[in-house]
Amino acid sequence: GKNEKPYVIRNNTILFTWYDRADGKGGTPVGSGVYTRGDVAFELDGNIMAFNDCQGCFTSSSPKRVKMTNNVFQKNLFAHFTDGHSLVIDDESLAKVKDAGFIACEGNSLVDPQLPLDKEWMGVYLARTQTIHGKVKNDDWNKLRGLLDMPLRAEGGKAATNYARAYSWKKALLLLPKNPACKAGAKMLPLEVKFSAAAPQPAETEKNYQAIEWPVIQNQIDSIAGKPVEFIAHIDAMQDQFYVPGIAEADGWKGVQIMGPEGKDSGLPIMGYFKKDSKVERLLKAADRDEKYKIRGTARKAENYTRGCVLIEGIEKSE
Repeated sequence: GKNEKPYVIRNNTILFTWYDRADGKGGTPVGSGVYTRGDVAFELDGNIMAFNDCQGCFTSSSPKRVKMTNNVFQKNLFAHFTDGHSLVIDDESLAKVKDAGFIACEGNSLVDPQLPLDKEWMGVYLARTQTIHGKVKNDDWNKLRGLLDMPLRAEGGKAATNYARAYSWKKALLLLPKNPACKAGAKMLPLEVKFSAAAPQPAETEKNYQAIEWPVIQNQIDSIAGKPVEFIAHIDAMQDQFYVPGIAEADGWKGVQIMGPEGKDSGLPIMGYFKKDSKVERLLKAADRDEKYKIRGTARKAENYTRGCVLIEGIEKSE
């Protein structure tokens, strides 16, 4: 779908997406490090994208919706970036990427990040992948074999038919670029931990939710608008209808209908709003419509909607 605020994919190391029918010719999003559908605005920044069976990134978005900056591309079998039909960026065309029409496209390179790849795992990978006639030539694969102190291999062999074997997660954590010229990819960051003998104090911003009855949030919103409240209700259907100023789908909000404690006998529902991909969303999706829940949040007055609304901050089963 179309989004106004771009998604950001930054400082990742994305390697070894496999496709069981890879032929090095592209034409499919399978075997892509990043795949987007629809008219999606996004930023692809500071990533290492390498060894993907088809391409580093496959998207149906126009370049005018995309920023592609400071990425390092290595040995993607068909392309580093493609829309599947008219735009194909590979080793040869990366130097001309400015002509593609991206919002921004500076800083991308083909520098070898010198990742500390696991020799045993790469033996299986190369035995399989070196048979695929993509844009990575056999000489390039053999150069990698030499760096890994593995015997060189002639062209030919059985084509790829299987998926990736497991890569040790402990060894995966060590896949950090050894080449100082490579600034892209995932990095280890120090986590500062502080210990204190004093007991933790409640946050100053901790809310005290006022317990209210259903008719108040339903029909007397003027008396509680802007206040933290809690009430008993049933969770109903997800419904993205937005009546509260400043609350919109484009800003990551979603909506749900909330019925009163007596269900339909409580009268018309109100609207509740919550952030997409939040803990609240997970709780709402797992909620049983037949159960009653204590809902906490901030009461809000709506426009062109006669009942109250609530920005949901927490839910739990009512005793």
